[in-house]
Amino acid sequence: MATAACAAIAYVSMAYVSVTGVSAVVAARPAVIAQPAAAVEALASLQSGRWELRSRTEASMNRAFCMTDPGILLQLRHSTARCSRFVVSSDARNATVTYSCPLGGNGRTVIKVETPRLVQIETQGIADNAPFAFSVEARRVGDCAENGGVAHR
Repeated sequence: MATAACAAIAYVSMAYVSVTGVSAVVAARPAVIAQPAAAVEALASLQSGRWELRSRTEASMNRAFCMTDPGILLQLRHSTARCSRFVVSSDARNATVTYSCPLGGNGRTVIKVETPRLVQIETQGIADNAPFAFSVEARRVGDCAENGGVAHR
């Protein structure tokens, strides 16, 4: 490699780096793995089924869905993105989680579990290169449709 060039080639567990002619093998930074929803203790008591979101601040977030994975509540603005998560705090009734998405965007979500069927959510972050912040109430309203007509996650 050229002495003035800087190149890095990352492998699964090692990286080869050449900076101004000095070569070294260094340990690569491990990928951040999203923690499963089960790692967020506050989500463990939530019942699966048909849930509705009602926003007090952004009507576009109002929707109904079939919740099989309560982790979807952690990334309402980035619901289809595979983002890495960091659990800031979690107990049986409250959780704070931050997340970062590889294709852009990030967020911070605070969840307060009132009952296994009622949750208050506040979230803020960056999506589509613009800031967002909103609050929603998530409420279980019944069972999921048998025909799969409701979105799952």
